[in-house]
Amino acid sequence: MGTTYSVIYEDEKERNFKPEMDALLVAINADVSTYEPNSVITQFNKNTISDSLWAADNKHYDANVKLAMDIAQKTKGAFDPTITPLVNHWGFGYTGKNPISKIDTLVVDSLMEFVGFELLEWTEPMLGEKGRLSLMKMDGNVQLDLGGSAKGYALDEVGAFLEAKGVKNYLVEIGREVKGSGRNPKGKIWSIGINTPKADAALTDVEEIVLLDNMSVATSGNYRQSYEVDGRKISHIINPKTGYPEISNLLSVSVFSKECAVADAYATAFMVMGLKESLAFANAEKDLEALFIYSNADGELSMEMTNGMDKIATSMMKE
Repeated sequence: MGTTYSVIYEDEKERNFKPEMDALLVAINADVSTYEPNSVITQFNKNTISDSLWAADNKHYDANVKLAMDIAQKTKGAFDPTITPLVNHWGFGYTGKNPISKIDTLVVDSLMEFVGFELLEWTEPMLGEKGRLSLMKMDGNVQLDLGGSAKGYALDEVGAFLEAKGVKNYLVEIGREVKGSGRNPKGKIWSIGINTPKADAALTDVEEIVLLDNMSVATSGNYRQSYEVDGRKISHIINPKTGYPEISNLLSVSVFSKECAVADAYATAFMVMGLKESLAFANAEKDLEALFIYSNADGELSMEMTNGMDKIATSMMKE
């Protein structure tokens, strides 16, 4: 997944689950990683015909595709799993870290023909394939990228694995996604810091401390993975509707949910949707909370939070 992971857990039997967790993450990669040449998603992307390899033994792929399509519809395309050609073009995809040297609107326009979740369509089971669905491409050049939810999904799976082993107290972190369950070694609710969204900020620089009481958090931002071309900032947050890196005063979004895959996907979508629309959306969505860090009119960092953040953000608890 191109990142690190960390798991802290309490087990009375002092069992070492690392080999099994490693195997689980490898299995997830084998389904949804575009960096794996033989993964299920890579096979789908290489195919120029309507074939998704939709089968029961590809459960991680199935689950991520279903989630991605669902949130794509709910966010009206702000989150879109077909964004792969654009991500690769701007130098943030599986084709390698290759920054562009100039902005070419004709190239972007041509790639936009293959972007849009509407270019994917579910097909009914074929004769003799009871209960089996397929995901058909409207164009052979359509490609999937499930990176917007895959890390969160993997975190959910690790958590589910630990719970199946009888573990109640744990903290799982994959990349910038985190889930806290039960209590920490001091008997308190797990707490983590939300990083200061500045490129030169240290990892220990935080803007808010939040509590994860059987809760997951995923953070997305445009301040670390970026470069400049002709004085314009090129961020890894690509707007699927325009084809260009999203530029706004919204610097970081942290989304809280029971399911980290859901939080992961919405964090990506909200960076595209912007502060005002995202705040209204998150407040209206059940079991979803969010913390937004943005640059105000004076160029200073400011925060906005959804209505239920008073149970999560420690600064609000002190007010």
